[in-house]
Amino acid sequence: MDYQSDREKVELFISCRSLKNMDVFSKSDPQVILQVKTPSNQWREYARTEMIKDNLNPNFTKTFQLDYIFETQQHIRFDCIDID
Repeated sequence: MDYQSDREKVELFISCRSLKNMDVFSKSDPQVILQVKTPSNQWREYARTEMIKDNLNPNFTKTFQLDYIFETQQHIRFDCIDID
């Protein structure tokens, strides 16, 4: 099987709803970090969204483009953090 024929690109659009407010005097400033699990079982940061100020229901404009490998389990993780 050709290495390239078993791969496709996927684009992930990220949004969050009803995030917990982590700030005291304003709303949280969320950002999402995408991590992928390496063959050695380690999590590695792949990309980040932009930070959206004072928003508990963000729709991020930055998307994540990943290789999708057919018939292979791929582990990804999304961490939503509050900047500040």
